[in-house]
Amino acid sequence: MNDNLEKYRRSLESAWGYNDYNDWPIKFNSIMHLFIKEFADEFVSDLEKCRKEYSTFTIANAFNNPSRIYRIIHSVLCGMKRSHRNIEQQRNIANYMLELTACLKIGSPFNEDGRNLILDNIDDLFINKSISECEKNKIAQICSILWSYSESIFFRAHDITKEFHGLYKRSDGKQLLIRDYFNLYPYQIWSNIPLLPINSIRIISMYPPNLYLKIDTYDHLFLEQGNLKNDMIGYRIIIDNKDITLESGLSIVEKSLESIREISKWSKHEKYPEIIKKYAEIYWFRKKPLCDLLKKDWHVPEAVYKKIDNGTPDIRFSNELSAREIQFFINTIF
Repeated sequence: MNDNLEKYRRSLESAWGYNDYNDWPIKFNSIMHLFIKEFADEFVSDLEKCRKEYSTFTIANAFNNPSRIYRIIHSVLCGMKRSHRNIEQQRNIANYMLELTACLKIGSPFNEDGRNLILDNIDDLFINKSISECEKNKIAQICSILWSYSESIFFRAHDITKEFHGLYKRSDGKQLLIRDYFNLYPYQIWSNIPLLPINSIRIISMYPPNLYLKIDTYDHLFLEQGNLKNDMIGYRIIIDNKDITLESGLSIVEKSLESIREISKWSKHEKYPEIIKKYAEIYWFRKKPLCDLLKKDWHVPEAVYKKIDNGTPDIRFSNELSAREIQFFINTIF
């Protein structure tokens, strides 16, 4: 196993030890057997076809943000195991997906220094340099609502809709944390739910040099010194590539509360097969960039829906994993 694969495996220790248990609206580990093999078979097939027709850079850019590639590697490997693909095939796919991830970053794919770096020329970014306590509270509120909204529309598939990157160090010593939210209007998945009528939001927060924050490969924030709200000294909000005021941003984002309530109501009243089918749709949406390049339909095959109808969750995997179990599963990779 090469160094990159070992770094990838070690990165899962941080990610899986962060209480990211994939348990809403249903424990993912308990249902993955109903579609993960078929998902991985299609993903690998589509990826190999794309490699014959497009450059690595073109394929990477189709995914837009590096987390959308990195966070799906393990799911693909799990499915490949269920298809009895050999270790060499699994490693080849993982290596190539890490290569795709690297295309979208200017820093390491593994964030060894605690920074997730995607952008350059940070000094050119305009930032509102005066901020009141009231504005800090409103920005925190926007971030909180967006987190809930993004998790509602894509469950725990955070990679489709979130990329947190930084800390970017400016020439004047100040630092930037950027929270990007994508695919906020997934009408293809939630056709009967009111959704935010926007696709993307970027929130830039500026901090003094003495704030210490690390970001792991799954976009988890580890604050070592300072306070993300109280220490903020500047901000900027961009919606669909247009700068907006803080008040406008708050009024737009508050509209997502209706979506959150409706999806929560849906999850409480729907039976397991329909919830699992929705999870499958979200997973197939994760590989939509490959389908778009190949100009093919991205939707879940009918055979997968039938398998879900005839299957049940595996209660053995319904509980939270212990630290020992997490380490065991990580050690079985490759």
